[in-house]
Amino acid sequence: MAIGNDRTENPQKRPPLGLPIGSVRALLTLQILAVFVVETLRGHQLPGLWSVTVLLAIAHYFSSRSTLAISAAQVAQLESNPAVPLERRPLFLHPHLLRGVVLLSLVGVLAALYSVQGVRQVNEVPPQLLGAVAYVTGAVCRLLFSQQRHPTNRGGLRLWDDLNALAVLLPVTGVCVMYYLDQGAQLPDLVRNYVLALVLFYFGSR
Repeated sequence: MAIGNDRTENPQKRPPLGLPIGSVRALLTLQILAVFVVETLRGHQLPGLWSVTVLLAIAHYFSSRSTLAISAAQVAQLESNPAVPLERRPLFLHPHLLRGVVLLSLVGVLAALYSVQGVRQVNEVPPQLLGAVAYVTGAVCRLLFSQQRHPTNRGGLRLWDDLNALAVLLPVTGVCVMYYLDQGAQLPDLVRNYVLALVLFYFGSR
């Protein structure tokens, strides 16, 4: 059951880098958005993946939801309140089935590009597809590793979260600085796409 607020992480667990919850995502969003604004005002056309990243980052930031483990009785009690929006079975299907369809669709398109169209380089993948795959991969990793997070290993988890945050923030900051200095065009496409995909992966994983 998703409850709409900005507490998208466990308040008992120290957020990445010891900053307030959502700070790393906020920094990433502001930096990506700032480059988009600056380059647009300069009359420069940003690569497609940059626009995709801006849209997904903003959408994620404004639609973050926390997931709570509650009993069936508590779910029924919440559902009795007309002020609580319900979205348990869209199209009368199990939510995991819909996620599976999305995931298999993306994998199928990638497989077709590789086998039929002979795509071998990341730069040849459509930016919309690359962005979606990076975000969904992060979301899948979040689901997989959330089952392994145990409160007795908080120290290791804190270090892991901090390293993940730094692994995204540092390269993104470097790329953004290049754009602020009007040197973004000098960046190789592979580097730019890798950094943007990393941002989307991080958003999906949080």
